[in-house]
Amino acid sequence: MAHTRFLAIVCAALALCAGAGQTRPLSAQRLVAPALGGVAGAASGGFLTLTIVVAESRAGHYLHDPKDLFGWQSAPVLIGGGTGVALGFLDPGRLVRTVIGGTAGTLLGVATGLVIGRVVWEPPEGKWAGGAIGSGVGLVAGCVIGILWPAPESNNKDSAVARMQVPLGITLHF
Repeated sequence: MAHTRFLAIVCAALALCAGAGQTRPLSAQRLVAPALGGVAGAASGGFLTLTIVVAESRAGHYLHDPKDLFGWQSAPVLIGGGTGVALGFLDPGRLVRTVIGGTAGTLLGVATGLVIGRVVWEPPEGKWAGGAIGSGVGLVAGCVIGILWPAPESNNKDSAVARMQVPLGITLHF
C-alpha cells in the first residue's frame, strides 16, 4: 500500500510540475487535453491491471479478496493517469500519438495473444487469457512507442494536431 501512495504522490508532483513552467494563463482549451489524457491514462491503467490479474491467475495466484487488488497491481491506474495528465499539459500531440500507439498495440496484442494462448494453455481459458495478456503487453508497447515517437518536423500552427484543436468557451451568468 505504501508503494501505491508513493506512486500517487509522484504522479501528482509530475502533473504539478508540468503546469508550473507555463508562462501563458491556463484557459479552458488548455485544460481539455490534460483532462482527457488523465481519463485515457487511468482507463488504460485499469485495463493493464486486469491484464496483471489474469497473468497472475494463469501462474496460480488468485484474488481471494477485493483488498488483494489494491496493492502494486493497481499502480498502473495511477501511473497511466499521471502520465496522461502530464502529456496533455506538456505535449498534446505526443498524447495523441500515444493514444493511437496504445490502441494499435492493444489490437495487435490481442490478436497475437489469442493465437499464443490457444497453443500454450488448454481451451477454453487459454484463448481468452492469452488475448487479455497479449492486449496488455501490446498496450504498454504501443504507448511507449507513442511517447518516444519523434514529433513531426512541421511543429507550427499548420500541423495536424493544431488543426484538430477546437476552441472551447464557457460562460457563467451570475
